[in-house]
Amino acid sequence: MSFSKEAFEAAVAEAIADGASHNFAVALSGGLDSTVALHALRELPLTGSLRAIHVDHGLHPDSGAWRDHCERVCLAIEVPFTDAVVDARPGRGESPEEAARRARYGWLATELQPGEILVTGHHADDQLETVLLQLLRGAGPAGLAAMPALARLGAGWLCRPLLRFRRQDLQTWARARGLSWLEDPSNREAGFDRNYLRHEVLPALYERWPAAAVSAVRSARHCGEAAELLAELADGDLSVVSGDGTLDVSRMREFSSPRQRNLLRRWLTVRGLELPDARRTQSILDNVLGARRDRRAEVRWPGGSVRRYRDRLFALDRNLLARLDRPRPDGAWSVDQPLELGGGMGRLRLVCGGGPGLSRDGLEKGPLHVRYRVGGEKIRLPGRAGTRSVKKLLQEAGVPPWWRRHIPLIWCGDRLLCVADLWYSADSWVAGPEGCLVVWEDRPDFS
Repeated sequence: MSFSKEAFEAAVAEAIADGASHNFAVALSGGLDSTVALHALRELPLTGSLRAIHVDHGLHPDSGAWRDHCERVCLAIEVPFTDAVVDARPGRGESPEEAARRARYGWLATELQPGEILVTGHHADDQLETVLLQLLRGAGPAGLAAMPALARLGAGWLCRPLLRFRRQDLQTWARARGLSWLEDPSNREAGFDRNYLRHEVLPALYERWPAAAVSAVRSARHCGEAAELLAELADGDLSVVSGDGTLDVSRMREFSSPRQRNLLRRWLTVRGLELPDARRTQSILDNVLGARRDRRAEVRWPGGSVRRYRDRLFALDRNLLARLDRPRPDGAWSVDQPLELGGGMGRLRLVCGGGPGLSRDGLEKGPLHVRYRVGGEKIRLPGRAGTRSVKKLLQEAGVPPWWRRHIPLIWCGDRLLCVADLWYSADSWVAGPEGCLVVWEDRPDFS
């Protein structure tokens, strides 16, 4: 489709039909695509605001000059300009392209105002490249859906109204208006997969199939619809097998293998985890879902972990795994003040005078210390004969094994007063109205 003001206006109207506001922000890199998006929006009779946002990844010596170019463009057409420098250094096992994308969209998500629409310059050729890359990675419908025309981003929306147009059409329109733009030299480096496709593969494809990009956009849209249907199916399955954020193994086993995989991917997405590859996904089904009830099976990947405890599957994201891997230091507790446990574990607070609880006199006999399990701890519970193993109590309460060494134990000298706010020692318990109770605020979700 030829690029024109009327065709672009129709594409914008279609992209925002889901109820986004009419306030626009263009992600302006200074290249052809975003330059066209900015000027084309500037020509439309917008009812809301328009601004440009430039993100400097700090990865190129000329990035400062690119930023200055973008600001001059905005000054010339009287569009407000916002810029930011982000840390785009790749993490372990992360490609430079992925690190830059993560940093860019991470910052943009925090910058957008409620309902504001971020417009990017992605066009049909970009979509073809993305579809091919996803195909070569063995992606399913969600991956082959590539870049949607409209998606949520932070408090606003991410909009790609140029997806139906070829780059050559954008270039023709820009030259007719005498626009100038930048060419990023890294776009010529064939070491990047996308650049290799762009310069070595796509020219041959276009020679044989001139409409390849338009067809890829249409196929991506079909895959997006299929992915939405699969998500709806998985949401229905989740309502059956998951009521507390975990998955019921017995009920999940009643589904077919393809339905299990679909449910598993949806569950992980809802829980906020990056999806594992196909091999690890199948390993979860074979070695975790398929494990015996008494086994503590786990499959771990850079984005998280799926573990089994009894008849449930648990999803742990990378941040939670880092917290669980970190040893918890012992510490003294002055009960007149709340004690911050750190590492997202909440705080302990003592509340006295509401009824039965720990003896205030007993608490004042010595300094309190918060310690963590090393094994062998026992406690005598009020109204129960003999002592109970803390390990056994945690097992009976269904606390997953990976959480047990993070449960704070409150000691006074060599006396175990209580296990967090879960169990209290009969030796320090009083039945009168002046008892004291430990309150564990903002405790983690053990699911």
